[in-house]
Amino acid sequence: MTGMAVVSVILIGGTPLAEMATRTGLMLAAALARRGHRVTACLCSSPDRAIGAATTALAKTVAADAGFDLAQPTDSITLDGDPGGILAERLNDWLKASPAHHVVLPDLWGIGFYALQDRALGRAHLATRFHLLLTGPSRQLMLERAQYPRRIDLSSFHREAAVLARVDTILAPSTHQSADLPTKAPIVPLGPLFADPEFGLPRFFAEAANDEVATGAIACLTHRHMPDEVELFSRALARTLAHSDSSRIELPVNVRFLHWGGPHDPAQMAPAFRHLTSRHVTFTFGPFTRSALAGCRLAVVPAFGFDALPLLHLCQGLAVPTLAQDNPALAEAATRRECLFTNDYKSLAARLDWALVQGLTATPPAIDAGARRALESFLALPATDSRIAAPAIVSGAPLVTVVLTLYDRWQHLPTALESLARQSWPHLEILVSDDGSDDAGALAYLDRLDNETRYGRLSVVRQPHHSLGRNRNTAAARSAGDYILFMDDDNIAKPHEVEAFIAAAQKSGADALSCFSDLFHDEAEVIRGAAPVARRLFLGGAIEAGVASNVLGDANSFFPRETFERFGIMVEPPQLGFEDWEILTRIALAGGRVEVIPEALYWYREAPGAMRLTTRQLANNLIPLRTQMNHAGPFADILWQHKGAYIQDMWGVGSDPL
Repeated sequence: MTGMAVVSVILIGGTPLAEMATRTGLMLAAALARRGHRVTACLCSSPDRAIGAATTALAKTVAADAGFDLAQPTDSITLDGDPGGILAERLNDWLKASPAHHVVLPDLWGIGFYALQDRALGRAHLATRFHLLLTGPSRQLMLERAQYPRRIDLSSFHREAAVLARVDTILAPSTHQSADLPTKAPIVPLGPLFADPEFGLPRFFAEAANDEVATGAIACLTHRHMPDEVELFSRALARTLAHSDSSRIELPVNVRFLHWGGPHDPAQMAPAFRHLTSRHVTFTFGPFTRSALAGCRLAVVPAFGFDALPLLHLCQGLAVPTLAQDNPALAEAATRRECLFTNDYKSLAARLDWALVQGLTATPPAIDAGARRALESFLALPATDSRIAAPAIVSGAPLVTVVLTLYDRWQHLPTALESLARQSWPHLEILVSDDGSDDAGALAYLDRLDNETRYGRLSVVRQPHHSLGRNRNTAAARSAGDYILFMDDDNIAKPHEVEAFIAAAQKSGADALSCFSDLFHDEAEVIRGAAPVARRLFLGGAIEAGVASNVLGDANSFFPRETFERFGIMVEPPQLGFEDWEILTRIALAGGRVEVIPEALYWYREAPGAMRLTTRQLANNLIPLRTQMNHAGPFADILWQHKGAYIQDMWGVGSDPL
């Protein structure tokens, strides 16, 4: 099928860079709609990553003008994950309900991770092509800004890298930005999108109410995370006014410091007062808007980084003469080399003197013919219903052993067993592994299970009380299955859990698979079909993010039998847990594949007696940490220190001096 394509363009917010990516997304949506495609722009947000009111209003205006639809998905389920992960899951659900031939999405926070994970596992989006709008990656942007990642940033790094490796096309504002990317996807330059008047870039930046056009002012576009930018500009302008022939410069000089990363703080504003007071200069601080920039006689972009490129493009689109800091990403967009300065106030002062005395005029950027053809070819976006990824189909009739762990608490075990009896996959072996229970009710129930036939191939494995790790290992050693699924006694399996795990395991060849979990308090809620209390999200083999907390997967994980031969059995610390976190970490660190199925395949009971709430948390955390330290070489103690600082920050728990 060829002709009109169904296209979804994903818009995000919550940070200045996300808002800029959304402006570019709106430009692409408009260009695609005007070429006859059926376009829907999805405003994907969450409480921690909300799209601003001005951006939403702008999206409505552009959609009405260009003739495309807007959608704004919402969730009825509370999602338990980092902000980027929540957006990724929300987007994946929306794309399943609103299939498209093509999806254009920003790379920030890796919000396409779960959708592309589902495609890789042959579960969904098999006829959808994904096109990545490059803004970062976040790791490089944070290094450029001398920022330090938080725990949630490490999860974003993992998702962004996985998305980059799996998308079908890269949409790059700058060819330098796309250089040396670890991807085999073709790269489409977006330079013409910003440079060509046909696209009208300035229309895609918001106005501000009652914002007067600053005719004749100098605009300095600064970012709140880069305090040195105000210092660089203020010192350079002071030098220019001190060393230039003031009769040749129109005084007073009106400066507008325009922030695009949040309001300036007092420390960032201080250099302006220190260097520019009493030097025939008036200056103000305010938000970056189109009207605040329009009419300026000169703009200065002191930012050094890929995210400075849209600022330069916007200045060019508004015909504002611009000086920008010299870096490869900006150099290709600048039309005159003399408009670039180095990261030195004397260099900028020389450029300011030249621009103010000579009267710099704006020159529209040149449009590369090859880049224009590549962009037009992309915008043609053929419609196709052919599969890009093959669906996951179970081959053969592998036997799956389900290991149910038990220690005294037997009251929930019947519900767990009933959930296994309802599985769509018939080839099951069930091992109830008892870790030395001494509760009379538990012992009586286990005796009855010895003669139970309702659950098919079921056996009780008894052993002295020791640990969850040994309990699972003992049962796994006696299992006959091709695959092993570990399950807690109070979990409830959804009817297709085992079959979904087998299909994903055969499709991916993973060494371990985890999935999401739906949290509940009372099994009556599950029986009557109530929504979960929350849905817990996991990432699979996210090694770096998995240092601070377990983002890899729960104990309810799925393993091919050979995994334990290759990577060893679970650790067996007495009276402690986190053996699940440790083995998933060990597999990933040894080069194994730990994948996540982006679906809640089971119900997880949140109860006061849960082991993770009743065992020693500091000692528990050492279980995976020791494995991580074994792979950290000379940085092992630093890793230990990092984990201790994280625990103290999260729980207020520290260690007393020895």
